[in-house]
Amino acid sequence: VPYMAGHTGPKYAYMACVLLVVACPCALVLSTPVVAVCGLTRAARRGMLVKGSAHLERLGRLKEICVDKTGTLTEGRFTMTQVKLATPRTEGQKPRPALGAGALLRWACALELRASHPVAAAVLAGSGA
Repeated sequence: VPYMAGHTGPKYAYMACVLLVVACPCALVLSTPVVAVCGLTRAARRGMLVKGSAHLERLGRLKEICVDKTGTLTEGRFTMTQVKLATPRTEGQKPRPALGAGALLRWACALELRASHPVAAAVLAGSGA
């Protein structure tokens, strides 16, 4: 009725959907695909590709999410962010690494210099070679 009087807006569309669902339970079955298509369309406009409405519904049950800020998973760009040295465990002595970080990076660069693998490029770029 508000549409016939010239009133428009999301409030009146919501009220019309509520009236439709309350008046006819079959409308609830018909409204589910519409909601799924709206969700898929909204995700696509934001740059997300969702395979189907079942996967969209699973997003609502997520408890944790992992974000790929470096692009390693999404774009295949590997980066070396940190070098940690392994130290041997000896009793009674303070652990001391066999190599220093600089020596380790020199050895790694020598090994990866002619390699074409993306990890090799990340090692070379991360060490400044």
